[in-house]
Amino acid sequence: MGPIKIKGDGTPFMDCLEATLEWEGGFYNHPRDPGGRTMQGVTLARYKQYRRDKDLPVRDVLELEEHELIEIYRHYYWDECNCNALPPGVDLVVFDFGVNSGPSRGVVGLQRALTYLGYPVADDGNLGPVTLKAVEKCDPEKLVRRCIQERINFLKQLSTFGVFGPGWMNRVKDIKEFALERVEDAKKEAKVAEKVAEKVAEAVTSQVPLTIPTDPGMQPLPGVGPIPKAAFELALELARQGKPFEHLLPKAKKSPGWFW
Repeated sequence: MGPIKIKGDGTPFMDCLEATLEWEGGFYNHPRDPGGRTMQGVTLARYKQYRRDKDLPVRDVLELEEHELIEIYRHYYWDECNCNALPPGVDLVVFDFGVNSGPSRGVVGLQRALTYLGYPVADDGNLGPVTLKAVEKCDPEKLVRRCIQERINFLKQLSTFGVFGPGWMNRVKDIKEFALERVEDAKKEAKVAEKVAEKVAEAVTSQVPLTIPTDPGMQPLPGVGPIPKAAFELALELARQGKPFEHLLPKAKKSPGWFW
């Protein structure tokens, strides 16, 4: 069976999975790799564990199916590293480090990066509320760059670096570039969301219907007017986080009809 092709769909997990699988290839069984028989980064041991967890008979990793590949990466790596709670870019560097070296190691790399950047946390491999609070305070671009350096530091001290080092370094370089792209894209989206949020706030405060030129990609907001769907969703997420509405709506009256 050849490699399974995975394409990102705009969601954080699938976009990051596509980037990671670019470096996981197909079947692999290098004598110096402790993972042994591996298909697209999924070792035989991991696949057996997955099948047992599903009460399914174990089978060779060469029989790995697409839905199983996605579930394994989501459950054992993405969820295990709590990547959904991380900002764009940081999510990828932690996820890919976790895939390559183990989930707890990916989180430890993040925690050591935070400590280095002046937000000290215990490097216990647990991405809990304390670590997440530190992540919120840290600049995403600086955090991505330091996480990458922590990963390089870890890889260089491995006994197999002489064998796999060049490939690892190419992978880390590629992941770094894509992660920084995700950081920049998030900044641009945040600016759009802030502008939409300001207009929504003005409409609520003045109770004057807001009108924005319509196009096929727009979604109407009851009592306000049409707003670009993507911008609306971003504004909604900011509202859930309490940003930036705390300072945008000092005079607005909240009511059940509004999403905040």
